[in-house]
Amino acid sequence: MQSKISHLLFVVVAACLLLLTACGDNATPVPAQSGASSAGSKEESMLLGTATTGPAPTPTDLPPTSTPLPPPKVVIIDPGHGAEDWGTFHSDSQDQPDILEKTVVLKIAQKIEAKMDPTAFKVILTRTGDMSPNFPPQDFNGDGKIDQVDDLQARINIANENKGDLFLSLHINSSELGNEVGGLETWYAGDRPFAADSKRFAELVQQKNLDSLAAVGYQAENRKVADDSDLDPSGQDIFVLGPDVGEHRGATNMPGALTELLFLTNDHEAALLNDDKVQDKLAEGLAGAIVEYFSGS
Repeated sequence: MQSKISHLLFVVVAACLLLLTACGDNATPVPAQSGASSAGSKEESMLLGTATTGPAPTPTDLPPTSTPLPPPKVVIIDPGHGAEDWGTFHSDSQDQPDILEKTVVLKIAQKIEAKMDPTAFKVILTRTGDMSPNFPPQDFNGDGKIDQVDDLQARINIANENKGDLFLSLHINSSELGNEVGGLETWYAGDRPFAADSKRFAELVQQKNLDSLAAVGYQAENRKVADDSDLDPSGQDIFVLGPDVGEHRGATNMPGALTELLFLTNDHEAALLNDDKVQDKLAEGLAGAIVEYFSGS
């Protein structure tokens, strides 16, 4: 009897175990953790560019708009003479012209232009080659002829038409006394509305010229910075600087100066002016004078 009971218990237990095993095989799988699923979804979005369901990112502030640059200052550089008008000149041992004013001042003007920052300055040359600024030729003052006065008026017109802020005329001096005379002069018109600005610019130009020549080992004579009416007993101004009187048909509308860069009739100074390195140094100084003028220093 006991044996039958034990056998019956064994059968019941075995049946229960088989039932439990079958239930385990048919159980519904447990879903993956939501965090793992979300991470996979975000990575996919970054790679494919799809939208995510997470919170929107905080917008990044845009950088402040930069202040626009002021318009460049217009600087008129006037290399004197040109074409058949040589200006003054130096003669060689055979008494033949070998260094011409028109050539030297054009080279220096071009070097000044090359040294100016084009974002801050617009440089206009009244002539860019061996030519007259009055081209095609015009009789500006209506006197029935085309001459040097019309050439000078053309320079003024170029300055005004381009709305120049500053005018610098480049020349070289001469003297019948030859090697006995040398040095630097700079002129301005004292009878213009902007005479104080012209004088300040002329003083900067003269000092820069002196400094530039000292840097190449030449102590030039500081002859003068002066009102251009001092040149003529009648008080007449230098044409490109003076007011609208006489043969003028309009005067420059901006401050300006005319500088005489040494003497071509002085052998030593002529040799300096014919040296490319000296020309470059003078141009560097004159460019600096322009920058300092506008900076107010």
